[in-house]
Amino acid sequence: MRNCLYTLFLVFMLFSCKQETKNDVENKDNQTNVVSVEDNKDYENNEVNEIDTLTETTENKETTENTFREESLSAYINDPDEVNPTNVRATPGGEIVLKLPQNDDYMINITGVQYGWFLVDYIYGFGNDSEYEIPNKKAWIHGSVIELGTRNYGSQAYDLLNEPNGKNIIVTINFETFVKLKDIKGDWVQVVWENEGKKYTGWIEKDKLCGNPLTNCC
Repeated sequence: MRNCLYTLFLVFMLFSCKQETKNDVENKDNQTNVVSVEDNKDYENNEVNEIDTLTETTENKETTENTFREESLSAYINDPDEVNPTNVRATPGGEIVLKLPQNDDYMINITGVQYGWFLVDYIYGFGNDSEYEIPNKKAWIHGSVIELGTRNYGSQAYDLLNEPNGKNIIVTINFETFVKLKDIKGDWVQVVWENEGKKYTGWIEKDKLCGNPLTNCC
């Protein structure tokens, strides 16, 4: 009888040890899974942070590259919208301080540039034969409505280059035409020229352009 009880006791202890070992393994696996989930969470957070940092850096770079620069150029307005007036704003994309009717020709004096917007201190209307009053002599007009003419009146060949004083030619203009203003850097002007359904963007010397809408600049 004593031997039977002893045998039963050994079987019980063996079963308990096996059960405990199984529980330990499951607990260990659970702990491993928890760590794995946390690691994945941290990885995802780090990935998001890196993307945010990259985006912020890119935005800062763009902001830096497109900060205000003082430049000078005479040009005129040719708004593709032939119905609504041309907006003149207090800041780039900001409050409208002046509306120019479409029934006139306007010559402007540009004093600065910032990311496709141009600071002007002078607007002259040929129809009214008068200067428009600009608050504080500072207002902004978008380049999409600003135009210039080329001075190759004798069909001289004018090259649009990939950069100011660059070596790569984007396209050659062989006749007098009109171009839209995109940027200014010193003696060079970046323009957009549309010809036969194609648009070309390149740099051209300032002295090859005319900013008067009614006469050439001979």
